[in-house]
Amino acid sequence: MICALDFDDQLPHLAAENQQGSAKDDSQTLLTAVDSWTVSELKKQLNHTKKLLSETRKLLFQVQDRLTLTEQRTAATQQRALQEFDNSEQLQLEPTPQLQTTSHAG
Repeated sequence: MICALDFDDQLPHLAAENQQGSAKDDSQTLLTAVDSWTVSELKKQLNHTKKLLSETRKLLFQVQDRLTLTEQRTAATQQRALQEFDNSEQLQLEPTPQLQTTSHAG
């Protein structure tokens, strides 16, 4: 059985243990809060990064489409130029008909 004298002697020791336990609890609570805040911030950054990536992909697809159209126009222009060049070469190779002059005696 604990007598009053023993209890008085134990009181400072119990108070110190309680403060240490409370400090550990406070420390753990702080760490939990910091971890929670860190996770929350990382989630926000991840969501922001995902949004930027999505926007970048949209822009990339737009650039790709424009590049494809430009390549198609370039190919069509080159094809027309080649056909015109071939046509002009054929005209140069074909003999030109000679005009025959007829003289009328009158």
